[in-house]
Amino acid sequence: MLLLGTLALSSCKGPRFDDTQSAVTPPNLPALPVGEAFRVLVIGDHGTGGDGQREVAAAIAATHGEAPPDIAITVGDNFYPSGVASPFDPLWREAFEDVYTGPFWDQFDFYPSLGNHDHYGSVEAQVEYGWDHPRWKMDHRYWTSSFPIPDGGTLRLVTVDTYPLTKDEGDPEQIEFLTQTFSEAANDWILPYGHHPVLEVGLHGEDGDLVDELWELITGASTLYVTGHDHLIAYTGEGDFRQATCGGAGGEDNAHRLS
Repeated sequence: MLLLGTLALSSCKGPRFDDTQSAVTPPNLPALPVGEAFRVLVIGDHGTGGDGQREVAAAIAATHGEAPPDIAITVGDNFYPSGVASPFDPLWREAFEDVYTGPFWDQFDFYPSLGNHDHYGSVEAQVEYGWDHPRWKMDHRYWTSSFPIPDGGTLRLVTVDTYPLTKDEGDPEQIEFLTQTFSEAANDWILPYGHHPVLEVGLHGEDGDLVDELWELITGASTLYVTGHDHLIAYTGEGDFRQATCGGAGGEDNAHRLS
């Protein structure tokens, strides 16, 4: 199960945005726990360094300035179009340091996941950047972290590197890690997150290989998976399972519905 005092989904633009603006909140959402919450901000498909990314960042800061999150997570595509080449790539400044800065952004850390565009560059560079920049918490291309919840209990983040799981060869070592992590997690709340969706919501649709690898693992451990890839805001589900898609933080719009 998952606790999110705030799952702050960044805004998006384009045809699908009009739908989400007028959408009715599902009637079967679980009630938030009473008391002080652990607040998680989610951004995804953001790393352009352009005006759209900056506008969304400014809107998030204005909206949540009175109640800032405890941490931020990314659901991938941290850098367009082809990731970063090194820990010293100019894109670090253009698409991260100069965008997520100021009194609001400087008070919490980022726990990123990787998208397909990040894999077009150096994944190792995104890990190594965090060695000298403590706000960027990426221990590995997939990993897990735990946080105390103010009113008791713990939240476990499980960061999934989905791109290799969409390939024919898969990623057996990661699957073994995820299987062990989920089976051993004794946390009160578990949040898996990664770039590719496991339920179809937009232009890309679901990836069959990914679903085969992840579905039983994720749905057996949590009632919520947070993802991106489609540049929209969506909340969908199957049975008791829910997927929150947050891919609208600055990337070029691809939010058209599937016909």
